[in-house]
Amino acid sequence: MPSGTIDLDETVPFSLYHTLHSGQAFRWQVHDGVWTGVVRDTVITLAQTGQRLSFGHTNPDLIRNYFHLDLDLDAVLRSISIDPYITHAVREGYGLRIVRQDPWECLISYIASANMKAVTTNARLEVLAGRWGEAIPSDEGEFHQIPAPEVVAEIGVAALRVCGFGYRARLMKAAAEYIIDHSDWETAIGAMDYHAAHARLTEIPGVGPKVADCVLLFGFNKYEAFPVDVHIRKIVGEAYFQGEGRSCQPIERQNCCTREFGRTYFGAYAGYASQYLFNKRFHRHSKLAVRTP
Repeated sequence: MPSGTIDLDETVPFSLYHTLHSGQAFRWQVHDGVWTGVVRDTVITLAQTGQRLSFGHTNPDLIRNYFHLDLDLDAVLRSISIDPYITHAVREGYGLRIVRQDPWECLISYIASANMKAVTTNARLEVLAGRWGEAIPSDEGEFHQIPAPEVVAEIGVAALRVCGFGYRARLMKAAAEYIIDHSDWETAIGAMDYHAAHARLTEIPGVGPKVADCVLLFGFNKYEAFPVDVHIRKIVGEAYFQGEGRSCQPIERQNCCTREFGRTYFGAYAGYASQYLFNKRFHRHSKLAVRTP
């Protein structure tokens, strides 16, 4: 049951539904409007009614930090609303916020999610946590943390494959071994600019350009990162280029061009634009399209 509330000012945009339903964070479940999830080593429950956010099993500081409630989201959304298409996406998903995830959990989760549906990734991560993660005391049921790098590095590749990770098992184990050998990775990447941090992350096994951008955006809150997957590539191609001169290019080239377009076009908060565009894929009724300058 909720153990506290946060009453947000009317000028503070926040949508719990759009935020947790946007695909950025794994291991969240919703039932009758109450969300339950694990944030680092804490199981929390959340519900929203209007501008009131009710929470259980934690404190308001964790909630404010995780959802970055001190960020002037209204100003961010104004800065990216530079054409009819993104403005429409912002209006549909208004209040979506990028959360602050644990960098290691974010990294291993996105390596595990490669070419896998979100619902399947959630299930696989729960198996991983349930078998090898530390148990978290909770009245909400049985929950476990994502196992630490030292634990994942000791798990056999065959055992990870049994959990359903397939070819990703080898990459997950290798990534854990890399993190153990580079114990300063989190501090180092956090201090780097976007380009240096992106290059450093792609040294980790299993981390390509898209996973690197996801980790930078969701794990380090480097908001200029513009993750590109098949959905974003298609949305940007249709909305801003109408597919002209792009479909004949290799996929890697298309992704690179899309990523650089997004970062240049939307600026310092390109990652927020990416999330609102990704969220918009659920609203296929929109026929808006714009030409790039």
